[in-house]
Amino acid sequence: MNVFEGVDKELINELCRLLRQGFKIICVGTELRSDDRVGLYICDKMLSLNFKDVIKCSYGLENCIEDLINLEKALIIDGLYTDLPPGTIVLANPDELSNDILVSTHSIPHRLVIKLIRSLGGLKEVKILGIRVKSLDIGTSLSPEVKRVADELVNKLLSVLGKSDH
Repeated sequence: MNVFEGVDKELINELCRLLRQGFKIICVGTELRSDDRVGLYICDKMLSLNFKDVIKCSYGLENCIEDLINLEKALIIDGLYTDLPPGTIVLANPDELSNDILVSTHSIPHRLVIKLIRSLGGLKEVKILGIRVKSLDIGTSLSPEVKRVADELVNKLLSVLGKSDH
C-alpha cells in the first residue's frame, strides 16, 4: 500500500503505468454524501474531457457487475475513510485494505464484489485508489481539500496521457 500526501510525480507515473497496461478506471461513489462522491466527480470530469476508459458506478461496484465482468484490469477510484488527513491518497491492492477503511456507504464491500466477479472470470488485476474524505454529510458539494486533490489528479493525469489517448 502506498500513501501519498498529494498528487505527486510518483503517483502520476504509477497511474500512467497502470493505464498503459490496460487498466480501466472504475469510479465509485454516492451522489448525495458530500465527499463520498469524489470518485463520481473524477469520472464526470474525465468523461467531459474525452477520456473514454472510465466506468461510473453510482452507489457501489455491485451496480456495475455487467460492465466489470469482462474486464481483466481495473483501477477503482473511491472515497476512503481512515485516520489520514483529508485529501490524502492511498493506492493499494484490495487485500491491503480492510472493509471498514473504504467508505461504508456502499451496500456491499468492494472486496466481496471483486471476489464475486473474479469467480465469474473477470477482474484478474485490481488496484484501489482511495481519496481520504472529510465529510459524509448529506449534500452534493465536495470539501475544498478533496475537490483540490480530485481536480489536480485529473489535470495531471490527462496532461501526461493526453486527452485522446484513452
